[in-house]
Amino acid sequence: MKNEIIIRENGILGEKYYKIRHTSGLDIYVFPKKLSTAYALFATRYGASDNCFRLEGDAEFTTVPDGIAHFLEHKMFENEDGSDAFNQYAATGANANAFTSSQTTAYLFSCTENFEESLGVLLDMVTHPYFTEKTVQKEQGIIAQEIRMGEDNPSRALYYGMIRSLYSENHIRINVAGTVESIAEINAELLYRCYEVFYNLHNMALFICGDVTPESVIAVADAHLEIAPPMKIERRENPEPAEIAQKRFLRKMQVAKPLFAIGIKDTDISPDPAQRMRRQCVMDILNEILFSRSSSLRNALYEEGLIGASLSYGYGVCDTHSYSSISGESKDPEEVYSRIWAYIRAMQESGVDSAAFERCKRVIYADCVASYDDTSEIAHALMDMVFDDEELFDEPEAIASVTVEDVNNLLRTVFNEEKAVMAVIAPISDGEEENA
Repeated sequence: MKNEIIIRENGILGEKYYKIRHTSGLDIYVFPKKLSTAYALFATRYGASDNCFRLEGDAEFTTVPDGIAHFLEHKMFENEDGSDAFNQYAATGANANAFTSSQTTAYLFSCTENFEESLGVLLDMVTHPYFTEKTVQKEQGIIAQEIRMGEDNPSRALYYGMIRSLYSENHIRINVAGTVESIAEINAELLYRCYEVFYNLHNMALFICGDVTPESVIAVADAHLEIAPPMKIERRENPEPAEIAQKRFLRKMQVAKPLFAIGIKDTDISPDPAQRMRRQCVMDILNEILFSRSSSLRNALYEEGLIGASLSYGYGVCDTHSYSSISGESKDPEEVYSRIWAYIRAMQESGVDSAAFERCKRVIYADCVASYDDTSEIAHALMDMVFDDEELFDEPEAIASVTVEDVNNLLRTVFNEEKAVMAVIAPISDGEEENA
């Protein structure tokens, strides 16, 4: 059996990458770039949402404690001989890290030299798990402390307050780290079970960007990877109603000024990945029109002292959930909420200004093109596209194809106040205590 290599090119961008179907069963993506830093990302389609699953042929579903994907990520850096993968990376000069999200776990490194040696460390680390009940119990204490610190983090509390106001059943509600109670149920047997299911190379992909060749990457993969058996995972997701879970979330914490996050639930999720990508592009342009520094709304709110200089906004869509968000700091979040919706209603009636549309479309297109100058941005974009069954090089064309009619259509359908929520983290007054 030979490695299958497919070349993907974009003549307008002058870029190309290689998709390698490695004999082990792993898909490898190599994006050559003549930049000083090389970046590698070894990821699995497994995150906090995957708490109920079975392999094809299994009679029953397995339900695992919340936070186990994140727990497993922590444990993968430990070797059987007691050594730590971070020390191995230090010897090669690489800077390593990892993260777990709702749907993905990824291990990564960046380096300016010794790329092949660092890649070997990465592949060995992720394909050789080692857990014992003793090391699991030790990690439970470490992660429990991390969870408690997270509970005191206003930004994290704000995010989950918004998400749990939008969604009543969707697994995106699950805290990536879990709870102190849920991680106490984790043991070595459960970790090995989750590893066996989700760390199969057929469920994973390797993304590399830098001054490297497909041949050098294949050589390292040949030396470090064994053939994995094909498998199929069935994941069970709770049905999510179209309605929001609750209109408001409020928590008192140690903050200087109230923090707010407005979320708008989008239930029109296409099963076609190409359509989801295009919807993302339309919403990116629309959000730029509504909330960027050039928008009349944002400037008015800032000049009146209702928001600070920083205002975050965005839209995300995948096959299981989709929402818009606007967040920042304000002395009067309810007034900001009212002003935003008054502005949106007025624009829904008048339609988007064509000059503003063209300007913001150019901004989004330029940002897309500029992202090809950074190896980490390329690797992460590749991962996001591949894991949502999209094609990276389709994005510039999708942005270019967006019309002002597309933007006005989503303005009038996605921005529905009945699907809107607001989470607020408010300062604690004298004599008050924090509330959860």
